[in-house]
Amino acid sequence: MLRWQHPPPYEVAMKAYDKFQTISIAEKCGVPHPKTFLIDDVKTLREVASELNYPVVIKPRMKVFWNNRKAVMIKVTPINYAYNKEDLLFKYKSLMGKLKGKVPSDFFLLQEYAKGIRVGVEVLMDYSSDLIALFMHKRLREYPVTGGASTLRVSIWNRRLVEYSIKLLKEMRRQGVAMVEFKLNEENGDANLMEVNGRFWGSLPLAINAGVDFPYLLYKMIVEKDTFTVNGYKLGLTERWLIPGDLLWLLDSLLLSNGNPKFIALKKFLFSPFLPDDIISSDDFMPTIGASVNILHYLIEVFKKKRTIYGEVLGF
Repeated sequence: MLRWQHPPPYEVAMKAYDKFQTISIAEKCGVPHPKTFLIDDVKTLREVASELNYPVVIKPRMKVFWNNRKAVMIKVTPINYAYNKEDLLFKYKSLMGKLKGKVPSDFFLLQEYAKGIRVGVEVLMDYSSDLIALFMHKRLREYPVTGGASTLRVSIWNRRLVEYSIKLLKEMRRQGVAMVEFKLNEENGDANLMEVNGRFWGSLPLAINAGVDFPYLLYKMIVEKDTFTVNGYKLGLTERWLIPGDLLWLLDSLLLSNGNPKFIALKKFLFSPFLPDDIISSDDFMPTIGASVNILHYLIEVFKKKRTIYGEVLGF
């Protein structure tokens, strides 16, 4: 039996933090994933460009890296998508030029774009990497719209994705909480692993409201040394993250779309006003005030060009 270590050992944490390690482990244990290449220079890029089906995503191995003792976040935005070989070369050079000297040469992966909706499988594993609690949700909206945090989501169940997730996390020797994210093509059932978040996830309030209180269960396991399995949760529960998540989703949708899709995005936004919210509550209004102040600060930094609308810090 593994002894509990909190936080997990460095080598275990990196298996989720580094997306290339995650994909390599998935390949080893038979979890489906998009075709992926590790790129360390333009020469390597040219060699694999013909082996890819387009579009492809130029994906950072890590969402956050350290520069001058500061944490810098890099998100997948429209500039990370390439639609042919020439576009791929141009955008890769642009991204590396922006980060020149700040990240290692093998910072980016090339990954074929996987169609489908994003599904999160959230779990709590015990000392022996055995399952204690599980929850699943489907993203209905996310920000950025090209792939990011969910701003509207619903609880679901999919046995196959659960089996993939447990197999992957056991191979990683994970303990504690984690979210395994997939792209699921609802037309043909194809599933592709996207990443593993080895931490609490942004949509945690949905899991708690559906009946799986992960923070409390983790406390019971670590502090009280008590483990018990949680079976079942409420299916079909829909919840929203309005401030600032869904507001930013609407802004992003209006900026990226042309013609009729703008109307559709606005209609979707306006027709979901009374859903349960991650933050807004009549019982405690202080978190709503805090979120409003936060988005105001965020927009001021965007206006001053200190960060992009996607949250990336500029001039680091």
